[in-house]
Amino acid sequence: MRHPLTAKGLLLLNLAAAATVRRRLSRLVRLGVLQKSRIQRDGRIHQMKLDRGVRLN
Repeated sequence: MRHPLTAKGLLLLNLAAAATVRRRLSRLVRLGVLQKSRIQRDGRIHQMKLDRGVRLN
């Protein structure tokens, strides 16, 4: 089973500095590319999903 994408998971990949990852994720949410929602079992954690309308080429 796949695990949901979280900001912490992206940070652990060391793709960029933490502030950069957060800033880019926020921009993608504002643009409607990502949907951000809280995980019910732990309200502190947000998971992100690609919007179904987004086409990846």
